[in-house]
Amino acid sequence: MDIFKIIKEAFNFFSSQWRFMLVITFPWLVLETSAQTWVMLQFQNTDPETMKITPSQLIAILSALVCWNYMYACLTLFMHERSQNIHVSALSIWLRAWHYVPYLMVAAALSGTAIMIMTIPAAVTGFFPLLLLSLWVAIRLAYVNFFIVIEKYTPLRAVKACAQFTEGLFTPTATAFLFLFTIASLSGTIGREIQDLPVILHIIVDSLFGFVTLFVTVILFRIYMIQRTSHPSAQTHQAEHSSTSNIEDEDS
Repeated sequence: MDIFKIIKEAFNFFSSQWRFMLVITFPWLVLETSAQTWVMLQFQNTDPETMKITPSQLIAILSALVCWNYMYACLTLFMHERSQNIHVSALSIWLRAWHYVPYLMVAAALSGTAIMIMTIPAAVTGFFPLLLLSLWVAIRLAYVNFFIVIEKYTPLRAVKACAQFTEGLFTPTATAFLFLFTIASLSGTIGREIQDLPVILHIIVDSLFGFVTLFVTVILFRIYMIQRTSHPSAQTHQAEHSSTSNIEDEDS
């Protein structure tokens, strides 16, 4: 698997399809970031020992999670259908994506729990290089969303299938994660530079960086579709489409 070719193809797709991707994802990124920012402001200057989550804060947190998972469902549906040269409207994607949100949220909880468990050795021993164990788990579960939206798997089955599916995919997946860490680092640096600006600007900047981060999802999707054609755990009960080139250089 040529990761550099995959990155090039992902960039070609992102650069040619970014306008439609912006339409179907950015509103939900703004809502997610707004809810997250509001909660953070509520907790600002609060003593951790006396901090309590109010019902309104809990609703905001859940709303942010719903928007985040809904956005990923929209993006995955779009990438999958464009990979088959199917042109759909934003409204069609928005309507169909809601179906996957509960499953994605359960899968995120399962994946998050597995990752958190793998942080325990580092927390207990104080040997922080052991945190690499949690990164290893995150890489092994990086494709769970695709199994739910594309393969129609249940959350638990998607997690199990993804763990098998990623055997031999550590290097290309880790390379994609490097882009994620780079973007997150740049976002944090800029966030500190504009910390004195109005909150609305923070929300817009964070949402834009969230959109740029979707480039990593495009890379992962390309890796997934290549591996999908040869790995038994990625087969569905439906007939496979004959085209497997998926994310390549496409016109808008």
